[in-house]
Amino acid sequence: MEALKPAEMSPLEKLRWGSQNLPVRQKLVCDYLLKNFQQAVFMTVEEVSKQSGLSPSTVVRAVAGLGFESYHALQQALQSLLISSKASLWWQMEDSWSDAGEESSGREGEGSIPAGAHSFRAHMKEQWEEALTSDSEKVSHPLVQATRDNIEALTQSLTPLLFENFETAVGLLEKANRIFLFGMRSSQGITRYGFSLLHQFMSNIYMVDRAGSEEMFDDLIDLAEGDCLLALSYGGPHYASRTFDVLHIAKSMGIPIILMTTELSNPAAPLADAVLCVSPARNHYTMAPALTVLEALVIELGKRSRTQAMRKLRKLEKILGEKGVTL
Repeated sequence: MEALKPAEMSPLEKLRWGSQNLPVRQKLVCDYLLKNFQQAVFMTVEEVSKQSGLSPSTVVRAVAGLGFESYHALQQALQSLLISSKASLWWQMEDSWSDAGEESSGREGEGSIPAGAHSFRAHMKEQWEEALTSDSEKVSHPLVQATRDNIEALTQSLTPLLFENFETAVGLLEKANRIFLFGMRSSQGITRYGFSLLHQFMSNIYMVDRAGSEEMFDDLIDLAEGDCLLALSYGGPHYASRTFDVLHIAKSMGIPIILMTTELSNPAAPLADAVLCVSPARNHYTMAPALTVLEALVIELGKRSRTQAMRKLRKLEKILGEKGVTL
């Protein structure tokens, strides 16, 4: 059996490793835990055994094979991951630590969120509840339902993990010689939108533009040292397999990868240098959280390259006016 990878692997990376390298029945345990890691935090060995159809002893052996001293140790690792990647869990924990339910102190640092994010979420919840009670007849209207779900998804996306990876992503994009954007199927539209926004004020933005055909590999050979790949793999649990092919090629070439997705369990996540994980809506498919993070990247990159950005925007504005494209 292949030697276990370094201890600094995340619990999900260990589970992925186990699903490839442990004995057959232990692989099945890892597969089950990987697909249900959010529930596994609250499940006993016996419950995992019952739900997965495998014996308790197999579950215990699989956990040991992953390098954990006990199943409880695995649960603690998964719990830490969930606290950092799920806004509701994080804020519930902070509330439990504060006196009489007072707001958190706005501490910043590793595993935390910028001051104000907690109060923003509380304010949005208060405003939304007030809007619903003021006009209860409209609660079931599809406009209200979609808006409600989008607001919840947006605020749930504001996690310590997202803030941390956002800073990493901005740093990679800022220093990149060229930035390549890639997305397939449902992610392709938002990828083109991101390209359109960034290309308005940056001159080093490209797309792996023929996504969906074998010719997309022709675009990848242009990747070179100093470039960066921003990939969207949205809408799991069924992700486009070609996305993994593209990321594997970029990884083999030493190209930094930024991945935007809705699940840390996305198989492409271990290939990325920064994972921008946003929350899906509860009752409908939406790109609102991904669009918001993408627009936040645009805002921050625009700030950091303000002089160059303004120069290109003014030049573009002049040309569009002269050619009669705009009034």
